[in-house]
Amino acid sequence: MLVSQLLKDGLIEAKAKMQRECFESGCFARTEGILPAPESTYAIAGALDEARKADLEGVSKTILFNLSGHGHFDFPHMRSILNTRYELTQLRLKMQISKINLPA
Repeated sequence: MLVSQLLKDGLIEAKAKMQRECFESGCFARTEGILPAPESTYAIAGALDEARKADLEGVSKTILFNLSGHGHFDFPHMRSILNTRYELTQLRLKMQISKINLPA
């Protein structure tokens, strides 16, 4: 089945996540010995959101996500993001986008 059909049927949904939150979600490597690739940390963050939601609702759910690749080569970049206190707010995002010179 195509991803677009899964979306159309309401079986999956697209969500936006901030990079720092996703990298923090992937920090279970400290206890599990797994260093997920940056792309996979987005899926982990989404799975954690669903688990928290199920916990608040008092329901038991099976939550699947795809953990692919490893972050060994990406770890220095991930660490620099996690050690940065900068958080991209909507205002900062709008300001940065306004600086982009798009062709007419």
